[in-house]
Amino acid sequence: MTIMKAPSNVNLASLHTVLGMLTLQNKTLTRGSGSATFLSEHFIVTEKWRPSVLDPKNLTQRYERIFNQLQELLQRTDNRIARMATVASILHHKMPHYFWTGFYLFSNSDLIVGPYQGPLACQVLDREKGVCWTGFLKKETIIIPDVYKFPGHIACDSRSNAEIVVPLLDERGQAWGVLDVDSKTRDAFSPVDQHWLEKIVGLL
Repeated sequence: MTIMKAPSNVNLASLHTVLGMLTLQNKTLTRGSGSATFLSEHFIVTEKWRPSVLDPKNLTQRYERIFNQLQELLQRTDNRIARMATVASILHHKMPHYFWTGFYLFSNSDLIVGPYQGPLACQVLDREKGVCWTGFLKKETIIIPDVYKFPGHIACDSRSNAEIVVPLLDERGQAWGVLDVDSKTRDAFSPVDQHWLEKIVGLL
């Protein structure tokens, strides 16, 4: 739970923006599975509160715009590293629920960090442990609502609480790496994220 003090010169009844995302109505806000409630000069945001961008419709529209932008940008080069760097940058800066966004690439029996955005990454992942290795070995997308409940979780940054991993497959269906996205928010990722991230890695 987070408690924040509203500025003394703001009329709570007409406050239009909460955390840069929400509109106040009758002093109580509801968004997704959580709520924000104003009490006198303070408001309380429950731990489960989710910004409006995570609503399926808004999320789909945002991904669609990103996908269209990447389709155009990635035509400028066939270089795989440049394409991955572009994808990581666009996604990381346009998706507010992303905390770490990047790639791990298979090389000499290891998963080694590739282009990424966010805090310092693990350079080499412990073999066959954690979410990235699971997605890589199974060749399927893995969504983890709470990484601390995942057996063998590799904590490169303790602030990450949820994760989605999408395998990178060649034309023969062989995995050559993964797209890895972390969020500070538990249960941050949904089938909408999965659908569009799978489409996006298909552009690589």
